[in-house]
Amino acid sequence: MYFKCIFRKFEGEVFIVDSFSVKAYENHKSFRAKIFKGKEFHGYTASKKQYFFGIKVHMIVDEIGIPIEFCITPGSTSGIEA
Repeated sequence: MYFKCIFRKFEGEVFIVDSFSVKAYENHKSFRAKIFKGKEFHGYTASKKQYFFGIKVHMIVDEIGIPIEFCITPGSTSGIEA
């Protein structure tokens, strides 16, 4: 389950790939979850050392920061899988 959007494509440019999490709930509030239920939405942000319930946005931008493509996946999806 994911959503993908492509804005434009150009040959020979430099691209930057990154992902970030969008928290709907923190781990200790998971019992209140009404949206994003299930293990696939339970993710981990290594840089913050935090578990969360929500989604991840995987994005490709050009060298000046203009989005080229993005993909929205459940929180448990790693950047390699997306």
